[in-house]
Amino acid sequence: MSLIDLIKESLCNVITLETEVLFIVFVTILFLEMTSGVLKAIKNKNVDSTKFREGLLSKSGYILQVLLVVLVSVMINMPYLLYADLLWISCSEGISVLENLDQLGIKLPTFVKSI
Repeated sequence: MSLIDLIKESLCNVITLETEVLFIVFVTILFLEMTSGVLKAIKNKNVDSTKFREGLLSKSGYILQVLLVVLVSVMINMPYLLYADLLWISCSEGISVLENLDQLGIKLPTFVKSI
């Protein structure tokens, strides 16, 4: 078996249907977080291109982190590492979306606000 075949096999083991779904969820939550942040800034009359660029850089950092975890996951043939990373970032950014929605005046259940 050639090196290329080994790399293809490892990629197939890591990039599964589950990771594709998690990646779509991850990208969607990043989009929602940025959108809700911009809406919050508009509501508070605090639109600032510097803050937007910083947020964009932060989200780009998450993309780089995921790419690094894909590389490591392929190297050690461990897809669950990628699952965990995508879930962790998605949960973290999802909480930020909820905070932004709360500050926009969207009524959230009490148990969600306690998070």
